[in-house]
Amino acid sequence: MALHLRVGNSVGFSVTLSVNEGKTDKKYKFWFDANRLNVEQWDAYITAEEVTGKTIIEQIKNRLLDNITNWSEQTLVIDDESGQPAEFSKAGLELVLGLWDAWSLINAAYQSALGIKDGSSLKDARAKN
Repeated sequence: MALHLRVGNSVGFSVTLSVNEGKTDKKYKFWFDANRLNVEQWDAYITAEEVTGKTIIEQIKNRLLDNITNWSEQTLVIDDESGQPAEFSKAGLELVLGLWDAWSLINAAYQSALGIKDGSSLKDARAKN
């Protein structure tokens, strides 16, 4: 008998990056779409550096590059020709991941989106009504 989980193959999550630009911080919001990974798939990206030759940060960036499939609502990455926010591309995502600590914030939001949440608060709210 074949079994599967009744969940979709993708997740969505938002991240707001606050970038210091001199005396002000500019906020850039992203909505990301990404592949749903199970625990084994998530962990498969991280291997000892002496085995892969890549740092943990490089391995995490690779996981993000391999699994983030789209973005929307972003205004940080600009198309040079049109001057408008760029459509999603791996090259654009690489630019974002090159900002100090952006990879960490995006990775944490992705991990949170993959996690199962405690639905008891919803259940408790329904019980009150």
